[in-house]
Amino acid sequence: MQQATYPVQFSVDYPDRPLNRLTTAFRIFVAIPILIVLGSVSGSEWARFSTHRSTIAISGAGGVLFFGPLLMILFRQKYPRWWFDWNLELQRFSNRVGIYLALMDDRYPATDQAQAVHLDYVYPDATRDLNRWLPLVKWLLAIPHYIVLFFLWKASSAGRTGWSRTPSCWSPTGTRPSRSPREAAYGSGVTPAIASCPAARRSAVAAGTPPLRDRPAQPEGGSAAPRSRCSAVPTGGRTSR
Repeated sequence: MQQATYPVQFSVDYPDRPLNRLTTAFRIFVAIPILIVLGSVSGSEWARFSTHRSTIAISGAGGVLFFGPLLMILFRQKYPRWWFDWNLELQRFSNRVGIYLALMDDRYPATDQAQAVHLDYVYPDATRDLNRWLPLVKWLLAIPHYIVLFFLWKASSAGRTGWSRTPSCWSPTGTRPSRSPREAAYGSGVTPAIASCPAARRSAVAAGTPPLRDRPAQPEGGSAAPRSRCSAVPTGGRTSR
């Protein structure tokens, strides 16, 4: 018995050759022209300008055809071939650009050549292969796939998480510790703030006083700490001068 072929065939050729170092280093900038071309045919919105009386939006035409084929399959049981070809070629082009940005190929994405990306699926016979009522509910049947993709995306994002900055200190886990290094050095009875320039930090350290907005009360007869030469930005509230 012959094994059934999966309806979607997708593959990317391995670049078994020396890759271009220069275009790899500046890939995000080199890809700007082809991204503009892709946005112009994929229905993406480029910019939106709002004024007091009106809103102006700039967007590209085209995009993957969805609502038109749905109506044709539902009421006429037809899927025009040129609609199918448009969706297929647009997805091929989008994947070529995505592969180029993902550093899987150093050849500039072409608009009409397969290059290293191979995507294909068979044109269906609407009367024989497609259920006219299934387009109304098929997206509900895909919910389990969306859930799996969501957790895979979260797992990949967690794997890429490195050192992240919090309002008062650096944390390798992306969460604020119970006591920051500044609180451990000067006590936890004050509200931490971040100096907006190195001069304020050096001035505060030389005076033995942390560059904080809310400091402990000075003892009687004690000298006040010298004023910083620049402002300190607190973690919450307004900027102190």
